[in-house]
Amino acid sequence: MNNSNILKTFLFFSAIIFFSAYSASDVQAASCDPTYVNSDGEVSDSGITAKCTVTPDTVYFPVYKIGLCKVVPTFENYQTACNVFYEKSTDVLVEVSKSSNLELKTGVNLENATYKAAIILLGNSISLKHSQTFEGKRTGMQLISGSYEKTSGAADTGTVCVTQNISGNADFTTAGLESFLTCYEIDDPALPSTGIFEETSGAYSTEGDVCSVNSSTGLVDAPTVLTVTASNNDTVKFCGMENDTTLEKYSGTSTNATRQLAIQEFDTNVVTTKDTKSIDIGFKVTDMLMLEERTVNGTTYTNAFIEGVSLTFTVK
Repeated sequence: MNNSNILKTFLFFSAIIFFSAYSASDVQAASCDPTYVNSDGEVSDSGITAKCTVTPDTVYFPVYKIGLCKVVPTFENYQTACNVFYEKSTDVLVEVSKSSNLELKTGVNLENATYKAAIILLGNSISLKHSQTFEGKRTGMQLISGSYEKTSGAADTGTVCVTQNISGNADFTTAGLESFLTCYEIDDPALPSTGIFEETSGAYSTEGDVCSVNSSTGLVDAPTVLTVTASNNDTVKFCGMENDTTLEKYSGTSTNATRQLAIQEFDTNVVTTKDTKSIDIGFKVTDMLMLEERTVNGTTYTNAFIEGVSLTFTVK
């Protein structure tokens, strides 16, 4: 039996799917607040050294597909094995903040069933806007008269850093660019407005490892750094995709991936019945931004990178 009255709405507050962009040798970062944040809301230098995490002001996710699955799918069959109830030929940039919500569509026909898994197909990049204050002097960069120049706060009065309108990743391939933040003294009138930083494919890079289908289990084997057990015991695997149907290929450390397919196996199944009125779908943005520093030619620069992606399905 089908339920044609289910409303599907993005409500951005909680998490089931979780992806962490850190290598197997790294330790998952802790939240900056409260350990590394003072009473004025400023992050300490020790917090940056510890790579603590903060909540970005706004995040932009490029979404292609979302679906629920009665069986655990693979990258080969997810489009037929799952009920893909949200689908676009070009990605739709979904703006997410702690208070935002977006109605996808209403009156969707979804079979009443027990669902063992979910999928979401995302674009290969994530964008964000964020402003962060720090206790001490922090250094960023800004494009001035065609070249990148250092911008800094002060050790005694503190620093505010904001994201710039720029794209990049941890490889820093743009000549002269060492930080995606620009930083000034707190209350400096010259501080520019917050821009949108687009973190490109580096967030999902494995430098060569790709997903495969296990011949014994029939399930996906994903690279270690893209396989995560969430706090609720759901298993999440990310696979880079060249397009909707084709797995990514690497040439050296470069991939042709344009999308990322997240396959979530539920620890507790999602069940829909004739009484189901809605399914809420949420992205988690809390503590998904990791603060980092890098030293180049004697100068230590502050940066911020995406640390995780989260999604939830709640049946009502």
